[in-house]
Amino acid sequence: MNEQDILKDFKGSLIIDSEGKILSAAGTLQEEFYNSQGFATTILSMLHDVNVITTSNKQEFKRMTITFSNQTFIVTIVGQKIFVVVQ
Repeated sequence: MNEQDILKDFKGSLIIDSEGKILSAAGTLQEEFYNSQGFATTILSMLHDVNVITTSNKQEFKRMTITFSNQTFIVTIVGQKIFVVVQ
């Protein structure tokens, strides 16, 4: 799966490396709030918590969905990159 396949059909996207550095932002995730180190750190922290849960249950992590009343964030890891998209 390439980056174009992952990011198509979304309102915005953010690519973060495994250290939390924002590599790129597009669409609605270019806004200052989302395109900030604080947002990237929050995503990494949530992934760390999920990793603890999935490792203890011997499950493979595929995707994390965070749903609010007006938008949904989908977080996927491919290689050393973390992809965050918003629907």
